[in-house]
Amino acid sequence: MRIGHIRITDFKGVRKFQMTPAKVNILVGANGTGKSSVLQAIRYGITGNAPSEPCLLYTSDAADDL
Repeated sequence: MRIGHIRITDFKGVRKFQMTPAKVNILVGANGTGKSSVLQAIRYGITGNAPSEPCLLYTSDAADDL
């Protein structure tokens, strides 16, 4: 499945977001600007399940192994 266009409105902290995905996409921004919320909205749109936690969760122990 290929996503042709993404439009997000009023999901968590994201008021309005649109993009036409390319082959590779990178979300860049300061903390608290909604990057994770965009990913959660995409996940919700595909699966119908709103995640209650971020997609990736690192604990301090896991970060020490990197």
